[in-house]
Amino acid sequence: RRDPLRDEPQVLLEADMHSVTHAQFFDWQTEVQFAPPHADEPQHGLCGWFDVRFCGSESQPAHECVELDTSPEAPPTHWAQTTLLLERPLDGSPLVVALAQNSGFHHDLNVTVSSGAWSASYAVTADFRGGEDFLEDAEAEEGEEGA
Repeated sequence: RRDPLRDEPQVLLEADMHSVTHAQFFDWQTEVQFAPPHADEPQHGLCGWFDVRFCGSESQPAHECVELDTSPEAPPTHWAQTTLLLERPLDGSPLVVALAQNSGFHHDLNVTVSSGAWSASYAVTADFRGGEDFLEDAEAEEGEEGA
């Protein structure tokens, strides 16, 4: 099996949920650097996920920390990962990744990835419907297309 991650993961944001501000969490940018890809294996995408560590608070520490890892190498969760497909392959140049909360839908995020002369923007949306609703909607859409 091929490793789905071709480079070491890059941390985009570390936050202490007891002290992080709204702006620090929902309006940031950072620069990351990945190794240049092999010529025969161009990289046309990025994969994003989050890890969380719950340890309680200073006044009420947990007996044990609980960790949630949503990476591609962790057991699956309903959060999964976010894939950002790129029109141009990565070339080893630094990338600037920016995240902002969507002004119209506070659960949605706007992500921008840029490198040199190119930039790509993505809307990462939150869909809180259950799996059954999703399947029912998909089946209804298929029925409408066939009509």
